[in-house]
Amino acid sequence: MKTPTIKKDLVLFLCDILTLDDSLMKLNDFKGPVVLVVTKKDLLPKVLPEIGAEKLFHGANIQPGTPTMGSVLNGTAILSLSGNPYAAMANFELYFWKITCRLMNCNAWLPKIEKVTLECEYKKVNRLRRLVRAYAKNGQVRIPTEVHSSSVISTLTQCNCFIDIEAGKSLQKGDLVTVRYFSFT
Repeated sequence: MKTPTIKKDLVLFLCDILTLDDSLMKLNDFKGPVVLVVTKKDLLPKVLPEIGAEKLFHGANIQPGTPTMGSVLNGTAILSLSGNPYAAMANFELYFWKITCRLMNCNAWLPKIEKVTLECEYKKVNRLRRLVRAYAKNGQVRIPTEVHSSSVISTLTQCNCFIDIEAGKSLQKGDLVTVRYFSFT
């Protein structure tokens, strides 16, 4: 078996994208992390325990992606994500690389996280931790769009990171903020 050398190879090596309607019963034969896409109305929270999966958590105090769920079936880690594209991507970035590094006992694929200065304000106060798409360069970060809906992915072409905002906090121009860079940038 070829040893993965870059993130793309690692994803292909470890990750299989499954959907409930055609592949759920194949989980017993799969070895490695599994990513399943779910929504708030999805059947996975009920079906996974019925086939023997142990639920580790269901629900995350984060926007986007509150329906995120983690399970284990026959030694295989299952990460169930929101059905909204941006929410799924944000939570994939937040959880998948950390899980993968732990399973491989290797921190090489952990995301780059740093403190940078915000170039604009972000007045919205959220009751949950929030990941806002942004663009960071040379110690500065800006929010290139006003559109932050989880179903909108077109604005991601202008972004290379998330600003990780604590619950209950608004941001002012000049604030020092934490950014998490996308793994694919």
